[in-house]
Amino acid sequence: MGTQPEELEREIAQSRVELGRALDQIEQRLSPRRMARDNRGRIQATLGAIAALMAIMAGTKAVRSRRRHRRATDPETVRVEIAPRRESRRGLPKRR
Repeated sequence: MGTQPEELEREIAQSRVELGRALDQIEQRLSPRRMARDNRGRIQATLGAIAALMAIMAGTKAVRSRRRHRRATDPETVRVEIAPRRESRRGLPKRR
């Protein structure tokens, strides 16, 4: 004999409950709040490294700027170009 309609309804209800629990677990695992909490150390380390790189880049730019200024104002290091080349918009020398 086949299964009774009541048994089928019970099995369907049980499957729905199990599926709901599985979906709740997946939702909890993938929640942005949980992911941020679980990876907080990694995120902080990455942001710290980015900040350090930015500080290094800013310091390097400041040093280069000072060097350029010194060269431009020091009479011994000023370069004299006989015929400076004109530059195109792309920064490449124009052909003559």
